[in-house]
Amino acid sequence: PGASVHTSLASEIGLRIVRGDYPPGTILPNEAKWSETFDVSRSAVREAIKMLMAKSLLASRPKIGSWVEPKERWNLLDRDVLAWYATSPDREVFLRTVQE
Repeated sequence: PGASVHTSLASEIGLRIVRGDYPPGTILPNEAKWSETFDVSRSAVREAIKMLMAKSLLASRPKIGSWVEPKERWNLLDRDVLAWYATSPDREVFLRTVQE
């Protein structure tokens, strides 16, 4: 069976964050915009955001929205975060950082 919609969405957004498409401090689009962009329900967007918050890639506040946390806060030992870094252009920098 394939991954759930929110898991696939979290992977896509997480990959974009790790790749640098959304640098730390970036306020992300709101639920309605993500929903439209990826053609998914708003509840799937909410669940994806929660997953990324659990990995410390994102933080969220009412009336502000979700933003990308500083890299120092990211859970670099999370399996998904590691997988996203493995496909990232700056994986060499990441590997050196993890070794230190």
